[in-house]
Amino acid sequence: MSQLESVIASSEDLLIKGLHYASSQTSSYITSRSNSTFPPNTASDFSPRGSRLMRFTLAQDGGWLDAGTMRLLFKITNEDSSASLTPVTDSPGSMFRSLRIVASGSAELERIDDYGRCHQCFAELLPSDRRYNDVLESWGGKSVVSTLTSPATPDPIGPDSERTVCVHLLSGLFSQKRMLPLSYLPLTLELELGEYDDAFDGISNKWHISSPRICCDVLQLDGALANSYASHLLASKTLPIMFQGMHSIKSAIPAGSTEFSLAVARGFSRLRGIMVSMFAEDGTSKFNNTFYSPLAGMDNIAANDTYRFHVTIGSQRFPDFSVDSHQEAFMRLRLSRLIHDGTDSVSISPTGFRNNKFITALSFEKAASQTSHSGQMTRGGSQLTIFMNNTKAATLAHVILLFDCVADVSLSGTVTLD
Repeated sequence: MSQLESVIASSEDLLIKGLHYASSQTSSYITSRSNSTFPPNTASDFSPRGSRLMRFTLAQDGGWLDAGTMRLLFKITNEDSSASLTPVTDSPGSMFRSLRIVASGSAELERIDDYGRCHQCFAELLPSDRRYNDVLESWGGKSVVSTLTSPATPDPIGPDSERTVCVHLLSGLFSQKRMLPLSYLPLTLELELGEYDDAFDGISNKWHISSPRICCDVLQLDGALANSYASHLLASKTLPIMFQGMHSIKSAIPAGSTEFSLAVARGFSRLRGIMVSMFAEDGTSKFNNTFYSPLAGMDNIAANDTYRFHVTIGSQRFPDFSVDSHQEAFMRLRLSRLIHDGTDSVSISPTGFRNNKFITALSFEKAASQTSHSGQMTRGGSQLTIFMNNTKAATLAHVILLFDCVADVSLSGTVTLD
């Protein structure tokens, strides 16, 4: 017997699907699915110069929220009588400066600052076909030629006109796959509006939002299964809901500096990775959609490509030698994208990456997303520090930290573990 035959002989025979006649799995314990709508607790009209904070309470007796179906819908009115309102981001989500999710009235499960830039950052890192559909769902798409870096162009809102838009919220909790038990985990969602021009072209834009609502599917379970969850919690046990947390920080880069470091004060039990971008204030660029490249459109040669960065966690350095080229920065980004949604395909063009779409990243997972909780601890003396060299005209560094988080649900309340 050949060596190959020996390996084959040791393999396990499995019944192929075409010869498997067992019944399909069913879910008769789900008795209903309703298309639910949750209005805001606060005002019904919002604007940057009026009421900024939208607050929604997501609670329903016996309901289990299918978070993947959640969308925020609202009507936006262009108050200018002569100029159109032209979006410059993929989603109306970039109109908000922060998102906060609170459970059981007091436990903060998630808070994302600089939300508009974070939302656009993750949009840039999606495959082109996904962005194409997302723009259609959010702003509505304009009839123009599609490209890799601009797969769809948002449709402007005409003078004195209004449009209903749809937002797929960027949230680790709402992206995980488990149903959320609204009976035991009543949620409060808070969204704070940014400024008038954050997500729109030009200056002196003016608009207001009306009739916001959260739309999502809520499931009801039969009595037997519902009672089993109740018994589980009555026995002083918990329902752990694992998700990826996001923490956004930014720091000013001193003008003319060739070396810059940023120490991250907050620690995490399992830090999965970071995403790093920069912004250069020039009076016209938008913070929410501009990711400055130190190459700044120049020829991609060693004399121009002098940006360097690395990270330390305690005494350990990542990577061993500094990332020292745009090519390596993009390679690190592609590898690190596995920590977010399992794909390394992004819709950033080569021209965009060397101009205003420079986003890079590092993964700290030991098992590269093949197991859970394999990130690095940044507590107990293992503080994370980011070092950058030759940032050129950049005036601001923006960092998104991705970490393992658990919402531990019990009858006495919910605890956030990170």
